[in-house]
Amino acid sequence: MLSDTQRLAQVPVWRLWLLRGLLVAAGAFLCFWRLGDAEVMQWDESYYGILASEMLETDDFINYHVAGKIEQWVGKPPLVVWAIAASYKLWGFNAFALRFPSALAMFILVLVAFEWQRKKIGLTLAFLFAASLLTVKGILGPHTGRTGDMDAFLILFSFLMVISSWEFLLTRKGKYLIYSAVFFVLAFYSKGTAVLLFLPGLGLTFLFHERSLSFFKLKHFLIAIGVVAAGIFSWFLLVKLFGATYEEPLRAGDNAWDVMWGYETFGRLTTYHHEAIETHSDWDFLFVALDVHVGIWFIVSSVFIIAQLAVSRLRQFFLDKGNFGGIQVLIFVLPAMLITHFSANRFGWYIAPLTPFILLIPAYAIKQFNQLWRFSWLIYAALFVVSFSLQVQQFAKIKDSGDRGPSDEAAFVESNKALISALENPIAINESGHVLYLECKWLLPSTRFSFLAEIERSAPENATVIAKKGGFGKLQAHSSLVLASGDFEIRKLNRGPN
Repeated sequence: MLSDTQRLAQVPVWRLWLLRGLLVAAGAFLCFWRLGDAEVMQWDESYYGILASEMLETDDFINYHVAGKIEQWVGKPPLVVWAIAASYKLWGFNAFALRFPSALAMFILVLVAFEWQRKKIGLTLAFLFAASLLTVKGILGPHTGRTGDMDAFLILFSFLMVISSWEFLLTRKGKYLIYSAVFFVLAFYSKGTAVLLFLPGLGLTFLFHERSLSFFKLKHFLIAIGVVAAGIFSWFLLVKLFGATYEEPLRAGDNAWDVMWGYETFGRLTTYHHEAIETHSDWDFLFVALDVHVGIWFIVSSVFIIAQLAVSRLRQFFLDKGNFGGIQVLIFVLPAMLITHFSANRFGWYIAPLTPFILLIPAYAIKQFNQLWRFSWLIYAALFVVSFSLQVQQFAKIKDSGDRGPSDEAAFVESNKALISALENPIAINESGHVLYLECKWLLPSTRFSFLAEIERSAPENATVIAKKGGFGKLQAHSSLVLASGDFEIRKLNRGPN
């Protein structure tokens, strides 16, 4: 008699390729459709866009630069910035290129999720599981797959790290431990120590399976630990050999390595920082974050957990070690959720890498419900259609670049492209945000950026300043108006302030 895995693997080839084709089409549509139309987000997205742009200008692929100066705020390794820089080379300097690496990472994630599960829960459920990933903000949304941020790479590589570890626990093949270690290093190079957030849950799943620490003695486990240590040490070595030393540190640390640990890790966990505008002490933070980034699947998963525990025929499988959508998922996700919830600085998208694992719960639950009612998968399909429709509706609401008003930075730069291209020594004032500077830099790489106070202290000769109206301060009295358009002005400095 065939096992469940063997039976699920024996499916018509045409059906397998049909669902693969549908998934590729849906993934390409939702990952890349109108990817460059939404306005560039202030702070993270625009800032990483600046770092990648100036990386290409300086040919320095270890240190970050802003306005030609060493950047001290970001202590994360540069894999994502490398990817954005490569995307600029491929697609040019624009919002689509800025977001393309993130969208591609999530596209790959969806395809991997399908291939991982198709022999475990069957083609139909695996397709619905993988396609449902496309319908949530935790995969395609702000700070994830639709923006030029670091989280999409973290989501992809942490997902691969975890499923490789789980495959080892299921098959006992040591190669999966090595794969997991390699993906850990890639996740580390994507967003630094953020990958450590998932290690407590991963360690608990190992203990859940093993009931002991015997895996510490395995040869492949020791090799995996060596790969992880070498990966982390490689970044330390690169910073020590080629990294800049901060003469006047803005953070707690003299270089990127110190900032990564002092601020990005321990600082965010223990000390409130004013820029963490979403930080609050509300008891429902975690529930709100899950509702936003997991959507209706958070409610569905919760209902299915309760249902499986309530129905005795389903309870045993929910507690089974081979059930990737049962108790094992809860053991993995809960530690990361609790750490995020009680951190001094917390943002909703910090739980985004947990999204694929939360969405495993309804897939495995429906597999078991099929034993009671063979058409249970239709419930899953209906939920998917609703979620998919809501996602498409959100993307359709993205304001077309041709309809934007003059107050938008991209529209301002685009409509005054000829004039801005002809400027000498252009400077964008930071009070108007990083987006204006990035848009100007895409058009004119020689654009610099500065704070108003810095220009007032030492006004450069023959410089032209671009800023929002009212953002010029004392410069207005020492400049002549070149252009006023919407909420923006361009002024030429005649002389330094008295």
